[in-house]
Amino acid sequence: MHDKLGCDWQLGPKLAQLLAQTGKYLEQQVIPDANDNGGNSIYGFKEMFGNIPGTTIADIFQDVDEGVTETWDARTVRRPNIVCVREDVTEIAAAWNHCKAGLTTGMTADGAQDIYLCPRFWDATYPDFPAPSNCPALNVDGTDFADQDCINNNCTDGHLKINGNKWSTIIHELMHKYTPSWQTNEKYRYIDVVTGGPDFQLNNPRNYEYYANFVLAKCTKFPKGPQYTRPSRRLNRRITFSNNNWPDLEVDEEEIFVPDEKLIDAENQARVILAAINGEGNQVNT
Repeated sequence: MHDKLGCDWQLGPKLAQLLAQTGKYLEQQVIPDANDNGGNSIYGFKEMFGNIPGTTIADIFQDVDEGVTETWDARTVRRPNIVCVREDVTEIAAAWNHCKAGLTTGMTADGAQDIYLCPRFWDATYPDFPAPSNCPALNVDGTDFADQDCINNNCTDGHLKINGNKWSTIIHELMHKYTPSWQTNEKYRYIDVVTGGPDFQLNNPRNYEYYANFVLAKCTKFPKGPQYTRPSRRLNRRITFSNNNWPDLEVDEEEIFVPDEKLIDAENQARVILAAINGEGNQVNT
């Protein structure tokens, strides 16, 4: 699948086996699901990529698998070198220092052809691939993932535990090389990657990482709360705000975000807003 450098006799065969299995899973599961099902996939394609065609995402995964050379926006993507970072390899001292400083499992940089795997990547407690038991559960009202399935037991600030595996690291770092453009505003949290819009989702490696994990582990439950997948609805109403100090303010066809199952009463919302402005509950004319 990809070249490997800097790996000793022990890690080299392990990496080769891991890359071969990664290619197999892409070819047999991830690419067919994106290609055949796209937005109708039950494994989170719609959450990760919105209305982007499934064939577009499948082609990018295919390029990753084949290690082809592509050119987008004057940025040529060649087959990356996968490097096992070691302290005694002076040529990659900067990578070693970065690995040593934190909990990083892998890294890369724009314009570089190398993907660096830190020693933590090889930790025995860091599994090779996700399992169905790693699929995150939803909280009681289904508006978020359950805290126990997020790193540090905090879904607001942390990442999902399902991403804690070698497959995730490899997919994530390779996507930096194969998405159409380098994502300068990279985001990691689920809440951010599902609300970034099509250009962001097409280029953010975490979106591909989440989707690949969901397909492989067969995860089918995702939050339906307003902070994630709520649709945009245009309410065809004219609301007149009557205020003691202002002339009437008319809002025509106000676009608000509401979840399907909890359509917000616009008049009640207007009363709350107006009461906050006036310090009292003035009449709202509809």
